[in-house]
Amino acid sequence: MACQSTSFVPNPNGEGAVTFMMEADKAWEQIAISLEPYAASEAACGDAMLSSAL
Repeated sequence: MACQSTSFVPNPNGEGAVTFMMEADKAWEQIAISLEPYAASEAACGDAMLSSAL
C-alpha cells in the first residue's frame, strides 16, 4: 500500500512524529503507535508497535 503526504518530515536520523486531533464527538475505542515505512505517510501503513484501549 502506498501512502502519500507531506505531513511528516523526519530529522536527518529519520526520527519524528505526527500528531492528530481526535474529534471529541466520535466514540474512539483504541489508539495505536505504528512504525511507518515511508517518511511521507499520511495514513497508517506500518505495523502497530503499541496499542491500548481508551
